[in-house]
Amino acid sequence: MKTYKTLILDIDRDCINEITKIIKSNTPYLKVTGIAHTIEYAKDLIKSIHPDLIITDIVLEDGLVFELFKSFSEFTFQIIFLSSLNELALDSFSYSPLNFISKPLHQDLLIKTIEKFRDIKNNLRINESIQILKNGAFNDNKRILLPTTKSLDVYHISEIIRFEAATNYTIVYFINGTSTTISRPLYNIEKTMIDFDFVRIHSKFLINLRYVMKYTNGKKPSVVLIDNTEFSISSTFKDNFINKLNFFAKSL
Repeated sequence: MKTYKTLILDIDRDCINEITKIIKSNTPYLKVTGIAHTIEYAKDLIKSIHPDLIITDIVLEDGLVFELFKSFSEFTFQIIFLSSLNELALDSFSYSPLNFISKPLHQDLLIKTIEKFRDIKNNLRINESIQILKNGAFNDNKRILLPTTKSLDVYHISEIIRFEAATNYTIVYFINGTSTTISRPLYNIEKTMIDFDFVRIHSKFLINLRYVMKYTNGKKPSVVLIDNTEFSISSTFKDNFINKLNFFAKSL
């Protein structure tokens, strides 16, 4: 059975024990791999454990958990919020949680939300398998199958200008001026698209080199795409971008 690494973030030890008990009794496909009471320790756990799911209260010992999530440019995990501070529910939605569950804890609602998480993970694995098959079948035409929020759709790679990270989702921008949202994080998309002249220029942006119209070097390097959008190039990705741009230019 596939298991998913889970972090519990809370300052209430009784609540932690209750969540752990619910998981062990009802959702054995979750494995609690870490518990934290502070933002700083939670940050270390996320970087070392790479959890699939985080179940968290909003208030931790050293501040609001929102500060923790702001330190990550993209999420490779899903989030379930548990809190008695219902007035912060709206703020929590900025992080695309699976649910905001009010305390005291509702066991049935937590179980149902965890089952939703499992369904999402199962669908992603299916989508990834289909995508690999389709990429092989459509290799000559360079088309790709991507899971949108409502369906699985085939796109011509040549029509895609860029991808933009949106927490657990990715926005795809096309040459005709339209866009769509797909239910996969950008880091997952990058693994497939680097073989098709796409390159990461920022933690949020993956661009198609075919549509680069201008590159400005200097202290603040930037790139302009065919749709007149301009993006700064992060120092982290600059050298790789230049290398791939030079290689791409030689291939023309």
